Amino acid sequence: MQICKLPGVTSRNVFGLLNAASDLPELLEFSEDDLESAMGGERENALLLHRALHEKPQQQGAAANAQQGGGEGTRRERPKAGKRFKSKNAENK
Repeated sequence: MQICKLPGVTSRNVFGLLNAASDLPELLEFSEDDLESAMGGERENALLLHRALHEKPQQQGAAANAQQGGGEGTRRERPKAGKRFKSKNAENK
């Protein structure tokens, strides 16, 4: 897992996180205040990371719509088959 891709983790605070926790399970035990301290006092980023690690993710797009029973109307209709271009013979007539 690349810790740099987690929400709230930046190039400025990643080394503090790596020094504070030896592995992901240990990082999961950190409170918001512990994360803030490890991230050099960056409260907003600590909250983002804590939320990403502990909250259930929200589903987006068609998968969420299908589970909520809104499956109808989510797909675009294909254009009707037909001629897109005039043939050269049609121009001569």
